[in-house]
Amino acid sequence: MSEREIIAIANCELLLDRLKLVVLEETDTLTAGGGSFHGQFTERKNQLLRDLLIAQRACGGSRAAAALAPKTRTLQKLLARNQRLLKAHIDAVREVSAIIVDAIRQAESDGTYSRPSKSEAPAC
Repeated sequence: MSEREIIAIANCELLLDRLKLVVLEETDTLTAGGGSFHGQFTERKNQLLRDLLIAQRACGGSRAAAALAPKTRTLQKLLARNQRLLKAHIDAVREVSAIIVDAIRQAESDGTYSRPSKSEAPAC
């Protein structure tokens, strides 16, 4: 393996480790019931994925793939768990939003027919 390949693989490993840490941090925040935080994690993950795509071009080949396989398998498992937690969180936000929208609609209605607005009133 050339020195260039070794450096490229080391760079990919570093980026995979950094991505793993961000995913673990996001997962911990999700399990702890953290608040509105998705933007910062999404931005960090996207940047690391862009960097990783660029770095992978330099270390293409079966030797690099074999060297990176353990880290990519670990990351794949972490991402699967993270995805399940994100889905549950988003589903919960949708449910709460639906409850709020329904409550607002009910509060605006007094149970009777409302008077038509001027634009809806029939012309005489």
